[in-house]
Amino acid sequence: MKKNKKCPKCNSKDILEVNGSNPTFITKVGLNNHLITTKYICCDCGYIEEWVSDSDLEKLKNNKKEDINII
Repeated sequence: MKKNKKCPKCNSKDILEVNGSNPTFITKVGLNNHLITTKYICCDCGYIEEWVSDSDLEKLKNNKKEDINII
């Protein structure tokens, strides 16, 4: 949905893009942080995709997976 603005479940093009609402929080030993995500919502079937920004992906890559808990 992010790239082609089309729902992969029902093929609708009625997609709503919601930026930065309800951030996903991550915790790491000695560190609390959050990821700002963009959500894509199909207004016909209700399917949702959530994407993390490229800069936040880099933050995650720089930390060991086992040290991060997504809540």
